[in-house]
Amino acid sequence: MTGFCVWFTGLPCTGKTTLARGLAWKLRMDGYAPVLLDGDDVRTWLTPDCDFTQEGRCANVRRVAEVAKRIVDGEGVALVALVSPFAADREEAYHLIGHERVVPVHLIASEVVRHARDTRHVYTEHPERHGLYEKGGGGLELDTGRRSPSECLNVILAWVLS
Repeated sequence: MTGFCVWFTGLPCTGKTTLARGLAWKLRMDGYAPVLLDGDDVRTWLTPDCDFTQEGRCANVRRVAEVAKRIVDGEGVALVALVSPFAADREEAYHLIGHERVVPVHLIASEVVRHARDTRHVYTEHPERHGLYEKGGGGLELDTGRRSPSECLNVILAWVLS
């Protein structure tokens, strides 16, 4: 088996964590042992010193990419669910891990859908309003406001395991 990384990116409340957890479950059923690197979780144990400035966000992405690279180098599966708002940082992360070993998945949802899902977080700094999110090219783009989690997972799983 060769290691790989599925990197979920998108604005808050687009479904990154939900789909990463669902994919982890499906991959376990197929005999894989994925490691989930969720943005909210890693900020508590890996990057608590990274703030939400551009520099802090960049450092956060770099550290997560380093961990994902080690997992993939060990022939494991890394599932990253991280806003990762800057295209240059994502490109650097994919380069570090190895482009051929990364499946980028960009999630989108309307502002109405994102606000409806936002029951757990209170965002004082919304990336979309501040122009922090630059959409990257390549990979999958899924509208989680128009597709069910199950439909999204089936698309991702088909691509990852093809």
